[in-house]
Amino acid sequence: LKNLYLNNNNNLILNDKQFTNLTSLELLDLRYCNLKTINRSMFSDLIKINTLYLSNNIITTIEDRSFENLSNLKKLSLNNNKLQIIRSIWFKNMHLNN
Repeated sequence: LKNLYLNNNNNLILNDKQFTNLTSLELLDLRYCNLKTINRSMFSDLIKINTLYLSNNIITTIEDRSFENLSNLKKLSLNNNKLQIIRSIWFKNMHLNN
């Protein structure tokens, strides 16, 4: 599986290590899922992910180093959430495109 679209799923509940067996995943779309928190281990096993859509949720919290192991990530979308602060540690070791 290379692309996974879970967008527009208002009842989606993600647990730690939810995507553990999806090591070939390159694109994950979680837009419009009412996500509130991104925890540190949620995406840690997605070693090939290059596109992650988290926009249009109600995210208020992103744990430090939540994206740390995503060295292939080129596009991260966080727009239209409830974030009050953006911390540089979230993006450590990332090489995102503009």
